[in-house]
Amino acid sequence: MEIRNVKKTAYENVFECEYNHPQFGWIPFAAMASDCEKLGRDIHAEIISGRHIIAECDPKQ
Repeated sequence: MEIRNVKKTAYENVFECEYNHPQFGWIPFAAMASDCEKLGRDIHAEIISGRHIIAECDPKQ
């Protein structure tokens, strides 16, 4: 699984990132631990694993 450009959001435990989808290429993605889809939970787990640099998101944007 490839993800990049991980950012914290104003919401607790929600991250914005780009996910390299096998069919569509790089797409924007919001990942959260409580996602109803396994992919969302898996991406969230990958982000919090410590293998990615997490940027702070400006809440004014």
